[in-house]
Amino acid sequence: MANIVISRPKEQAAFLYNEIYLKGDRPIICPFLQIVPVSENSAEAVRFLSQFDELDDVIVISPTAAAIAARLLSTEAVIYYGQQRFFAAGQSTAKALASSEYFLPLSMNQIIYPMFDSGVEALSCLSQLERVDHRKIGIIKGKDGPDLLQKTLLERKAEVFTFDLYQRIPTDFITLDGEKLDIMLASWEIDAVIVTSSEAFRYYHEWIQRALPAILQHKIKKIPLVVNHEKIQQLANDCGFYATTSTSARNQDIISTLYTDVIKREK
Repeated sequence: MANIVISRPKEQAAFLYNEIYLKGDRPIICPFLQIVPVSENSAEAVRFLSQFDELDDVIVISPTAAAIAARLLSTEAVIYYGQQRFFAAGQSTAKALASSEYFLPLSMNQIIYPMFDSGVEALSCLSQLERVDHRKIGIIKGKDGPDLLQKTLLERKAEVFTFDLYQRIPTDFITLDGEKLDIMLASWEIDAVIVTSSEAFRYYHEWIQRALPAILQHKIKKIPLVVNHEKIQQLANDCGFYATTSTSARNQDIISTLYTDVIKREK
C-alpha cells in the first residue's frame, strides 16, 4: 500500500482522496497552505459587493474564489440577473460556479473557460477576451495572485477591477490525522506528494529548508512529486527535486499520471 500526500486543503481534496483510497492506497491530506477569506465587513468585500453589478465580465480564478464570491453576494442579497459574461480559469472553477446556489442561472455551457488547459495564461488566450476595449472586467482572486491577466487586459484597453477575496498562508505541515509530515518524510513513509499550485510548492520548499537538516533535505527531494503544471515542474527542478512529474490541472489526469508514472503496480 502506497502512502500519498495530498497538499490541498481538505475541502479541495475529496476527488483525489477518494480515487487513491479506491485503489487500495492511503491518501494523506496535509495542506501546505491555509485559505483565509476576507471578512464580510472588510473594505475589499464592501468594494466587491458595491461594484459587482457594474461589471460586464467576471473572471474567477479558482474554486475558492467562486465559493467566497457566492457567499458574500448571497449574504448581502445582491441580485444576480445573469447579464454578465462569466469566465473561469479552468474546468474545476467552472464547475464550482455552476454548482453554486447563488449563481444558479449559470450552467457549464454558459461559462467560458479554457478547454484543454487552465490558469491565467490560458485565459488570456481565449478569443472572447481578445477584444475587450472599454469593457468593465472584474477578476476575483486571492491576494498576491498573478497579475499577468490584469496587465494583458489593460493593454487591450479594458477597465479592470481586481478583488482579492482571500489569502493563502503557510500551515504547520501536520496531517489531518495529527501526524508530523517531517517525521513521515524522513522515515521514508511517503511514496509520493501531490502539489497543485506554485505557491504550495514554494511553502513546501521553504519549510524543508527551514525545518530539516541538509542531509534530510537531500533525501526528501528524492521523493516523487506529481504536479499539475509544467511551470511547477520547472520550479521543482530548479530547487533540486529529483523526481517531478507534470500533468494537466484535471483531477483525473493527476490520478492517471500518479498511477502510470509514479506508483507502478506489478502485473
